[in-house]
Amino acid sequence: MDRTQVNKLIFDGRLYRASKTLYSELVYLTIPGLLDELDSIMLTYKSMVRCIAEGVKDEKQAEVLSYLKQRMLALSDKIYREERKQQSSDLYYTTIRVNEGRLPSYEIFTLDAIEGGPSSLPTEERERYDRLLTILFDRVWVSEKLSAEMVKKIATSSEYLRKAIVPAITMGLGYYWDFEKLRLC
Repeated sequence: MDRTQVNKLIFDGRLYRASKTLYSELVYLTIPGLLDELDSIMLTYKSMVRCIAEGVKDEKQAEVLSYLKQRMLALSDKIYREERKQQSSDLYYTTIRVNEGRLPSYEIFTLDAIEGGPSSLPTEERERYDRLLTILFDRVWVSEKLSAEMVKKIATSSEYLRKAIVPAITMGLGYYWDFEKLRLC
């Protein structure tokens, strides 16, 4: 999918053409809810176009169109991300696939397990600490959005842990923008 071209169509208000491209991409993705979301956007858009064609004046028309564009841009990003995740051998997307296999609360468990610093740990415990820190790093790096609980845990964790997580946040921002990640830096 040429995301730049699809997003240009959306910005230009050519939602019907953009939707055709998105529908063709969704044929290959088996992600529940994305097709329903696109159907919902297009149903609203078609209703709006029909009303315009019938001469109905609506002062909220520009707001509705802007809202539909925002939803379609977000959907375009989701589809692009899912495609990349399924087809890419890039480390970022491989890490996403690995992390999706873990329980959602795994990062909180990991944070609780490595609270404090590694300086005084014996070798065995230090190796476990480093493995858990790597898992946490990967989880923060590829997360689309950090939970409020996760943000609070990181903000109140040791300085060593926060410094270890900053590169994960920075790298994650390169792939996906999330204001909660930025606030932690």
